[in-house]
This record gives sequence, C-alpha cells and structure tokens, in this order.
Amino acid sequence: MVKSPNIQKLYDSYVKHTNDSNYEERYKGKEDYFHASGAGSCRRKLFFQSVACVEPTNEIKADSYRKMRLGTVFHSEMEDCFRYYSTSTNNKTSTSTNKNLSTNFKVYLEQEILIEELKVRGFYDLVLVLDTGEVYLYDFKTIGSYPYKLKFGRYAKKPTNFRYEMQLGTYGYSVKEKFGRIDGMFLIYYNKDDSRMKEVSVDLSYVSVAYRHWREVNDHLKQGLPRFEKGVSPAEGWECNYCVYKDICDKSL
Repeated sequence: MVKSPNIQKLYDSYVKHTNDSNYEERYKGKEDYFHASGAGSCRRKLFFQSVACVEPTNEIKADSYRKMRLGTVFHSEMEDCFRYYSTSTNNKTSTSTNKNLSTNFKVYLEQEILIEELKVRGFYDLVLVLDTGEVYLYDFKTIGSYPYKLKFGRYAKKPTNFRYEMQLGTYGYSVKEKFGRIDGMFLIYYNKDDSRMKEVSVDLSYVSVAYRHWREVNDHLKQGLPRFEKGVSPAEGWECNYCVYKDICDKSL
C-alpha cells in the first residue's frame, strides 16, 4: 500500500519557509534595530533580539506559524483591495457606482519606517492621503472569536495592555515625519472565524507615548540585560510560554 504524502507537514514546511523568507527580506542587515511590533513587550526579549542579537533558542510551533499565515493572507487581500482603489480609472468607476464611497485619496502600502534616533524599524500597513491633505494611518489585525468577544462583545473586558496602540503610535511618529502631519490612526480588526470587521480609532497621543516608550527602552537596555520585573520583563506572564528566547533567558537567571 502506497503511503500518501502528509499534507499538514508539507503545508507547515511551506509556511515556515515563507515566514523565514519574509523575515530575511525585511530584517536582515539591521538586527540591532528594535521591531516596532515589539512595543510594550518583554524587555529581556528585546535585549536578546536587538541588543545581544542572539539566535532564537526555541522553535515557533507549527500551529503558531499557521495562525500567522492567516494574518498574512488577510493583509495581502487588503493590499489588493487598495491597489484596486489606487488607480484613477477605478476611482472614477467606483465613485460613480456608489456616491457614498469616497475614493479621493492616494494609497501607500506596506512602507518601511526607520527611526534612526530610536533604533526602531518596521512596516506600516496602509496610509491614505486625501486630496484635501489629511493623512490617515491604518494597521490590520486578525483575531479569533474569543478575543474579539472580549474586546467588542457585550461583556468586553478592560484591556490589559496597549501594545497595538503603541505599535501604531510608533508608525505614526514616522508617518508624521514623512508627510508633515497625521490626522488619524486606526486599527482594523478582522474576526477570523466569522469575518466581522471593526474599525477602532486610536488617539494621536500614542505617537508621543510610543516615542517616550522607545526612548526609555533604549536607555534601559544600554545598562545590560534587565532583571526580571513584573510588568516590564516580562510585560505579561503569558509571554514566557511563547518566547523564542525562553531557554537562554532561563539560563541567565
């Protein structure tokens, strides 16, 4: 009897390959820069990753790669959406078809941000510059039904961290530097289980909050590997269970 190929393992290998390739393309060469997506995360992790620049000691689980891939697929779909609206022909067509659909904007997709003074880099998802001059920044987030319910349901819980807001504020600082202004920042949440979407406005004060955060991180990590400190290293208890530096972190106690 011929044994059929293991489809799951083949897919897991493919997803890991694409994730590794994306990482190589985006971050290779500036390993000593902090990732904007790391805003508000464990400072010991930030130290290992971007100060000591050590290789991860723990593998990311296959199911985690698959979850990340779903986020990548959604991001790609949104990129295709705004490439469609970025053409003048489609703008005219869509505006004439739906009078309530405003498409008078210029589209900037997946642009790198580089803040030299803070040694921070990353890639924002979308910036729309309106014909009237306003500049709006967007970041796309995919989440499951349970966290979606905790965030937006009838019995929504108070958030325990503001990492997404800090990440967006980091992008916002760079966007403001580039375009000379920023008029709004938004998180676009997509529920992976039922396709519901929710747009959340993020206060522009997070631009300065994020700047101060990264300034503090730089000053803190210049002193060496931080000690364990609840709320800082790790920022939240669950981080350690998923950290790719767990083994080396444990050994450095």
